[in-house]
Formats: sequence, structure tokens, C-alpha cells
Amino acid sequence: MVNRSFSSATINWGGCASAAASVQRLAELLDAPVITTINAKGVLPGTINSPHPLDLGANGAFQPVRELAAAADVILALGTEIGETDYDVVFDDGFALNGRLIRVDIDAEQVASHNSLALGIVSDARSFAEALALSFDKPLDHNGNACVIQIRKALNLAHDDDFGPYLPLYQNLETYLPDAILVGDSTTPVYAGNHLVSQRFARRYFNASTGYGTLGYALPAALGAKVAKPDLRVVALVGDGGLMFTVAELATMMQEGINVLVIIWNNCGYEEIRRYMDKAGVERLGVNIIAPKFKELCGSMKAPYCRVTSPETLASALKNWSQQAPLVIEIQADSWLDALED
Repeated sequence: MVNRSFSSATINWGGCASAAASVQRLAELLDAPVITTINAKGVLPGTINSPHPLDLGANGAFQPVRELAAAADVILALGTEIGETDYDVVFDDGFALNGRLIRVDIDAEQVASHNSLALGIVSDARSFAEALALSFDKPLDHNGNACVIQIRKALNLAHDDDFGPYLPLYQNLETYLPDAILVGDSTTPVYAGNHLVSQRFARRYFNASTGYGTLGYALPAALGAKVAKPDLRVVALVGDGGLMFTVAELATMMQEGINVLVIIWNNCGYEEIRRYMDKAGVERLGVNIIAPKFKELCGSMKAPYCRVTSPETLASALKNWSQQAPLVIEIQADSWLDALED
């Protein structure tokens, strides 16, 4: 079916994370554009400036990617629940799969849960990818790379007002902490990173927005990631509001000597909720919070702290971090955005 298809697309999810090399090889044999969900970052290895040639990222919310998915004759959904928090973050039911859907999942109930299923296969991602790869003597010619280039050009995310201001944050992290595990909270820079970031390895990027959107998730999750992977650098990305849900974990970080980098995006409130209230014409309520003085807060716990106001000062802070002790970096959001306009 895939071999004969005129156009095809692949959706990879976090279920592929333990089979990254096998899934990458299959994707390149199929030569089809790949929508990699948030938890699948790194399955197709790449960087921000040089993503994998077939990787469209977690961008199913945008029209050019939706048009590709809707027009594809065959869609291979590998290790994915096809859950809206993974592929369609605007929740308007505009992401449609009209072609023949081949679904592969280790859970039989998941395989059978989609209404327009053409073929369901119960298998883990690695076994399936390696078995199907044996069917091809050479890569197919689906013009995948050219298609991805065209769609990425249409997306132009780096120059989008909603995403562009956060690109220097991730570029700095990629430059000074390459291959770090990035753990995100429910905060605006993380929402942007879901669309902007490519990773060179799987399981180096995860956050709260792929589930219940829990505020305060990033810091304890980052501590857990560092304990599990002590040889890797770990970054917690959290907003000022979100941090206050689990702020006591700063004390845990210091007491246990868990060397995590905590980056606080301080915009003095719940910016995403403010925007939704404004858009709906609802009076703002409970979103303009009073943030603590993070320098004094960190000092009370003996946590090293610095404040940055621009991509340049962030670069300096990252460059000078010894990585022998935890560090809290507060980004003053208003100053950061002003610096980008200068």
C-alpha cells in the first residue's frame, strides 16, 4: 500500500522513542514527510537550524501541514494515540486524515480506536519498522525532502510573532548545552519550543502541555530526569506562575545537590490565560499575580541565581555556568522582548 501510494505521510509519536534508529531508517526508505509529535522530538535527529530533511515537527495545527495530511493517500501512524495535545494544539478539529490509515501500536485497543482505519497492526515500533524496512531494496521516491522544504518555507516559524521571540532562547541552549534534556512547564516559551525545537536524540524534550497541562510540572520532572540520567545536563523551563506550584522543589534541588538548570520566564502572571481572556472579551481575573523576588527566594535556599534581560546576557550566563552546582536563571520577559526590538 505504501509502495504504490501517490502521496504519503508518517506520524511518529513518543512510542517510537526507544526505536529511533529503526524508525529513522524506515522514514528515509519511505521518503515521506514525517509529522513528529512533541514527545517524538529526536526520533528524526536534527537541530534548530538544520532539522532532519523529512521532519515537519509537531506542527499539525498549521494549515500547510494540515493540507499535506488531508491530501495524503496513505498515512502511517506509528506509536501514536493520535491525541490532539500531540498534533493539533488549537483544538478546532481542523486536522483531518482522509487517506488510508495504517496504524501501528503495541496496544490493541489503541489500534482499533480510530474510525477510518484501513489497516491495524499490533506491534512495537522497532519490530514493525525493521520488518517493513526489509521490503525495500532502495528508498522510494515520494519527493519527501522537497515537500518538507516547501512546507517549512510556508510555515516560516522563525519570523512568526508568536514564536520568533523565543528562538534565541533555544538557540542559546543548543549552543551552550547541546544534547541537554529540556523539561518544560505550561508557559509561553515552551509552547513556542514545541514548534521550533529539533533534537539530535530522542527523549531529550518533554513537557506538561502534552497531557493535562499541569502547572508546576517542570521542576520536579527535571529533578527526576537528572537523577535518572546523571551524566546528562537537564534544563527546567518554567514560568513565574508555574514555578510557585512546586517552588519547594528548589530546596530539594539544593539539599540533594541535583545539578539542574532552572530557567524562569517571568512575565508577572499567567500570560497564556490572559490572552485567552482578552480574546474572549472576558475581564482579567486571577492572572496578574504578584511574583516573588526570585533573587531573595533563591538566596534563602542558597541556590545560585542570576537575572538576564536579553539573548546576549543569557548566552553569558550559560557560558559561565560551571555545571558543578544548580543554577536558577530568571529571564525578565518585558526586557527580553524589548531587547529583540532594539
